[in-house]
Amino acid sequence: MTVGNGAATPPAGAVVQAPVVLDLHGAASSHYTSDFVAVNRSGDDATLVLVYVPAAGTPGVGGPAVARTLPAGRQLYVPDFIAFLAANGWALPSDGSVKLGTLFATFVGVSDPAAVFAGSRTSTPNLSASVGGAFGTFATAVPSGSATSSGDAWIYGLRENASFRSNLAVVHAPGTSSGATSGSVSLEIELYDGDSGAPVGAPLTHTLQPGEFKQYNSVLSLTPTGVTNGYARVRRTSGTDRFIAYGVVNDGGTAGGGTSDGSFLASNATEGLVPILLDFPGSPRFTTDLTLTNPTSSAVDVTLTYTASSAISGEGSGTRATTLAARQQLVQANAISYLRGLGLAIPAAGNQGGTLLVAGAVALARTSNPNPDASVGGSYGLSYPAVSESARAKREAWVYGLRQDADVRSNLAIADARAGNSASVTYVVDVFDADTGSTSPVQTLNRALAGGQWTQINGILSGAGIAHGYVRIRPDSGTSDFVVYGVVNDGPSAGSRTSDGSYVPMVVVN
Repeated sequence: MTVGNGAATPPAGAVVQAPVVLDLHGAASSHYTSDFVAVNRSGDDATLVLVYVPAAGTPGVGGPAVARTLPAGRQLYVPDFIAFLAANGWALPSDGSVKLGTLFATFVGVSDPAAVFAGSRTSTPNLSASVGGAFGTFATAVPSGSATSSGDAWIYGLRENASFRSNLAVVHAPGTSSGATSGSVSLEIELYDGDSGAPVGAPLTHTLQPGEFKQYNSVLSLTPTGVTNGYARVRRTSGTDRFIAYGVVNDGGTAGGGTSDGSFLASNATEGLVPILLDFPGSPRFTTDLTLTNPTSSAVDVTLTYTASSAISGEGSGTRATTLAARQQLVQANAISYLRGLGLAIPAAGNQGGTLLVAGAVALARTSNPNPDASVGGSYGLSYPAVSESARAKREAWVYGLRQDADVRSNLAIADARAGNSASVTYVVDVFDADTGSTSPVQTLNRALAGGQWTQINGILSGAGIAHGYVRIRPDSGTSDFVVYGVVNDGPSAGSRTSDGSYVPMVVVN
C-alpha cells in the first residue's frame, strides 16, 4: 500500500480503511476521540499493520507503520487510537490541537477480506456528571478497492435546524484491492433541497490528495438559501483512484444546545427493509424518526409494509402507500405515529415497534432517547439505512466488535425480511469469544421468526460470559431473507450512563 505520508509500505494482505480516527475538541465543550477494533476471523494468524494518514495541516506526517500480532479468531481493541499512535512513535502532541486522519489496516497473512473486520467509534465524554458515560457514532472500515469509483455517492438525510446539524466527509481511497494509489481525486458535491427537490447553489469542489480526509461542517449552511432538509451527490470529476463519502447528523443546532451526539449516514442508501421502528413511551422514551427520499426526476409511489413485532405488541401490521414528488425528501419525527396517520391500526398506547419494508424510495431511520439532563437537552441516538434485497443475508451473516465491560453493553437484533410470509424460520446464533480465539462457539441460541418479525437479544455477550466477541447468524436449514445488526450501548447495564447506541452493521456471507 502506497500512502501519502511517506510511511513504509506494509507487506501484502487484506487491506481495509477506517475513514477517520481523531482527537479534537468540538462544539459544546465536547472532546472527541476514536477507538479502534480489528477482528481476524480467519483460520490463519495475522500481523496487523497500521498506517495513519493525517489530514492536511494536522500533525503526524511520516510516522512509522505499527505492527501487532493478531492470532486466528482474535480481536484487537484500542480505546484511544491517537494516544496509541503517540505511544508508538507518531509525532502527535497532547496539546489540544486537532489530530485527524484516515487509517489503513493490513492483515498480513490473510488474503480474504471477508474474513477480517475493522471499525472505529468516535465519541465524547458526557459533561453531565449525574449521568456520566459517553456518546458517539461507529463507522465500519471499507475494504480496499470497494470504495466509490466512477459512480456517484449519494448522502441522504442531512439536516440543519434548531435541533440538528450535519457534516459531510470525503476521503481518498486506494484504487485497487491491493491498497495501491495512483494519485489525487477531484470531487464535485451538489447539494439538494429536500423540500423543493432543487439543486442549491454552485457545487462544492475539492481535490483529495492520496490518503486525504476532508470534512464540510454544517454542510447545508453552505447553501445560499439556508437549506434545512437536504441531501448531497458526490461525483468524481478527475483521477482514477476511489473515494469514501459519508455524512454525520449531530444532535444540536449550530446555535448550540443538544448533546452533539453523532449519527452516521452511509452513502448510497436504498429502498428495502428498515430493520426496526420503535415508539416506547416509558422512561427513557425511545422513538424512531423516518426519512424517505425520491432522488429521481419524477414523482414516485412509495409502498410501506409494516410488520408489528410479536416481541413488542404485535398489533397494527399492514401496508400503506404515499407519493413523493420529484427529488423530494420527507422527514417524519415519529415513524410509528406517521404510519398510524396513514391508517394503520397501531395502538396509541403502550410499546409499539416492528420492521418496515419500503419500496419506491430511499429510506433511513434514527432511533433515539431524550437526554436525561434537561439543562442540556437534545437526544442520544443512532441512524441506520434500509437494507436492499441484494444486500440482505440469505445464508449467513456476522456481527463483529461486540463488547460487555465496565463501559458498554451489546445487543444483537434479527429482522426477517419475508413480510407477509407466515412460515417460521429458526435462526441459529453462534457466539464466539474474541479473547480466546476458539473456533467453536461458546454459546449457541435459536430464535424462530415468521416473515417480517424482529427480535433482540439483550446483553448477547453477558449471557455467554465473555467480554469481547462476535456472532454468526444463519438459518438452521436452507436459506432465508434477513438482516442482523449489533448495538453497542453506553453503560454496562440498562439505564446506566447515557445508553447511547452505536449501530454495528452485519457482514454478509452468502
